[in-house]
Amino acid sequence: MTKQTVILDPGQSQNITFETVPDIAKEYQVQVNGLNGSFNAIQSVPPGEAVVAGIVTDSNTGLPITNATVYLARSGQSPFTNTKTDAAGRYQFSWDGYGTHGIFVRHSSYYDSDWKIFTAILGTLIEINVVLNPK
Repeated sequence: MTKQTVILDPGQSQNITFETVPDIAKEYQVQVNGLNGSFNAIQSVPPGEAVVAGIVTDSNTGLPITNATVYLARSGQSPFTNTKTDAAGRYQFSWDGYGTHGIFVRHSSYYDSDWKIFTAILGTLIEINVVLNPK
């Protein structure tokens, strides 16, 4: 790891760059000598895959919803796969498809989401966050 020291006078600013390889695509907080900042790490997508990912949250609280079922379908067809959200409300699908697809989200304590339609492109990450309304 390389160390860099920067000394600034009051009122001065300077951009600082660094490189890291995070384990998970998400927002990371950074603190240096009492100064706070953040950065978003994004997932790299293999050229032969499409990826859709996002966070499912509660419309009243804004908090993530754990164990919501997220369904993925080709346009006009029944879902071909599903996954559960994790403790942070995150979900992700990776597959070798492209074209028009949709997701919807279901949880027993919430009303189902509407279909969220998107165009999958190989080698691309599409982020779709979903907000559910409590029953």
